[in-house]
Amino acid sequence: MPLGLGQAVRDVRSGSGDMSLEQRLYRAISLAAAVLAFIIVTPLNIVEGLPWQLDLVVIGFGALALQMFRLAEHGRMFTKSFLLGIVLMLNASWFLDGGIEGSISYFFFAAVVYTGIFFRGTQRWLFLVLFVLDGLGLLLADYLHPEWIVRFKTPFDRMLDLSTGLVVSAVSLTIMIWVLRAGFDGERKRQLELNRDLADALDENRQRAKELEESLAEVKTLRGLLPICSSCKSVRDDEGLWTQIERYVSANTDASFTHSLCPNCMRRLFPQDAEAVLHAIGAPKPRDVNPDKV
Repeated sequence: MPLGLGQAVRDVRSGSGDMSLEQRLYRAISLAAAVLAFIIVTPLNIVEGLPWQLDLVVIGFGALALQMFRLAEHGRMFTKSFLLGIVLMLNASWFLDGGIEGSISYFFFAAVVYTGIFFRGTQRWLFLVLFVLDGLGLLLADYLHPEWIVRFKTPFDRMLDLSTGLVVSAVSLTIMIWVLRAGFDGERKRQLELNRDLADALDENRQRAKELEESLAEVKTLRGLLPICSSCKSVRDDEGLWTQIERYVSANTDASFTHSLCPNCMRRLFPQDAEAVLHAIGAPKPRDVNPDKV
């Protein structure tokens, strides 16, 4: 398989870029059609000695498919225009490739698969009905105007055309189904990865919720009734032990203590130097001190 087609199929599986699955499928199938037209069908037609007009039709279709692939790389899809190109190629090839005696009828099945992939609802059924009517019209034209058909020169030429046509049409269908399957597998793989990421995120959220509950439980302990000695201000913990309030708060919160003296204690403990020190640091005078905070 040419490198470009292999890369397109890998893009379908991996979901590279911002393209949707339908866009990736369209890109891979249009490139596959161009590869088959240029590298396989045209050389086989030359070997079989088929009319040169048929080569022009196939090469024109290959050029159209390649252009559709290039547009798809930029996120632009023309599914209906591509389908019209397929229909025109099949109808022109019908008259140049032996009609009902040739292998061109095999390729109608690939067109039907294309329609089933890229169209939905009413459009899908409408195009399928038109395909059936188109096929019946070609059979009728073959019956009423056999002179329109370029017949094979020998039975061997017809056998060779049917054999190669069967192989090429089978390869075409296989590529389309393979690309579709690759896209499905890629989407399923991405879905599984998203599910695993979601499960990991839920586990992490549950762990954080548990840690938060434990932190709230510790906070609630400090918010409840706290037994404290009226004289020395020691605190009784959950085990009934009395400890300094600084040590208790430090053990149950992230707070830490630094020690100093309030203005009232400064005046009580150091009456000679208190006023000078308090004046230097801008402490309030005794009349400004709230006795409730002593």
